[in-house]
Amino acid sequence: MLRELFGDSLNKLSGFQNDQMKKVMSKVQDIAREGLKDELTAIHTELNELRERVKVLEEERARTASDSLEASF
Repeated sequence: MLRELFGDSLNKLSGFQNDQMKKVMSKVQDIAREGLKDELTAIHTELNELRERVKVLEEERARTASDSLEASF
């Protein structure tokens, strides 16, 4: 019945709706992708900071062990 009333207009409207949905989904995916990039960059930065902190702690531990060993002689 709707096809009889609106004919080709219904097909155009449906096509337009599909195109708009594709555009919206594409935009949502772009936004999500950018958010993930930002989050990954933050995680990478934090990981590098933690690696540096571990390095410092290992150096301090080695220095303490060396000092302790020297003090025992």
